[in-house]
Amino acid sequence: MNILMFVMAMLMMFSVMTYAKLNKYKMNATLNSQFEKYMEFVERKYINERAVAKYEATYVQKRGGTENNRNYNSSKLPMGILLQKNIPIDSNLYVSTRYALKDLMKNLYSNTEFYKTIIEERSDFIDEIINALPYAKDNLPNNLNVNKAKDLANLQLNDEGLNEVFYKMLKGAEYPYETKEGMQLQGYPSLIKYITTQQGKKIRVFLASEVLLRVIFDESTTDEIMRTREYFYSQVNNGNLDTLEATQRFISMFENKVTPNISLDLLDFSITKTDPKKYR
Repeated sequence: MNILMFVMAMLMMFSVMTYAKLNKYKMNATLNSQFEKYMEFVERKYINERAVAKYEATYVQKRGGTENNRNYNSSKLPMGILLQKNIPIDSNLYVSTRYALKDLMKNLYSNTEFYKTIIEERSDFIDEIINALPYAKDNLPNNLNVNKAKDLANLQLNDEGLNEVFYKMLKGAEYPYETKEGMQLQGYPSLIKYITTQQGKKIRVFLASEVLLRVIFDESTTDEIMRTREYFYSQVNNGNLDTLEATQRFISMFENKVTPNISLDLLDFSITKTDPKKYR
């Protein structure tokens, strides 16, 4: 009897060990599969970003083969004017850029915990951040400058709370997860994806992201622009429209639908043969 119980105990122990190893194997297989899909997602994203960067470093060809300087305006919000001192704060460009950055920050981060926490204590904290930017830039060490949006992370706003919030906005916290439609991102994006620190540029409505378009237009107009610019892109690339005619039609459709807080001085409606889907 004792031997039988011993044998049964051993068999039960072996079955538990086998089950545990099987679960471990399944878990490792699942993790490996998720990691491989994530790496594929990251690789595709990298290739798309490289393609955009390559385009922006090249020239646009005219019909007939002559070379024309590319459009130097940006698909992002050019906020360089907000880094400068002694700018007339009532100028259309300054007011529009400031409004756009404030609205962009609110749209991107109002659902995050850090935003909800600080706005309860400091309702004007975004204005405080923007007001501090030119002074923080001037106080950078001689070996540092703000040449690119990522360089904004070097700024010290002389306020621990503002520094922490601004850094979280710049860094972002996006995590991939798998759905039936493929890999998606959750969390909140980096502000750097939507801004440039260069000056003298305008926002290219034809290439701006949906997030940025919702700062410039209302929701229904943004949706209409997203559809219309893809139509014009296909018509131009198929030779059914030239870029000048497409641009004029694009302007006539949407120039008068810009939100009153945004000046037309900040916007460029020109259409090129660049696929706007790459900038969504």
